[in-house]
Amino acid sequence: MNKGLIIQTRPGVGDLCMFLPYIQQIKEHNKDFEFTLITKKRTSAKQILKYDPS
Repeated sequence: MNKGLIIQTRPGVGDLCMFLPYIQQIKEHNKDFEFTLITKKRTSAKQILKYDPS
């Protein structure tokens, strides 16, 4: 399995929500990749993505 890294440098929750569809499209078009998403703590990504099945 190939691996990829996505770094989301914007600081806010809204920024994460705005870029989430793009991140999901990257994952959808690269199904053989395992992605790691790096965000800033204050985006609350851990809470937002906790229930995301992808």
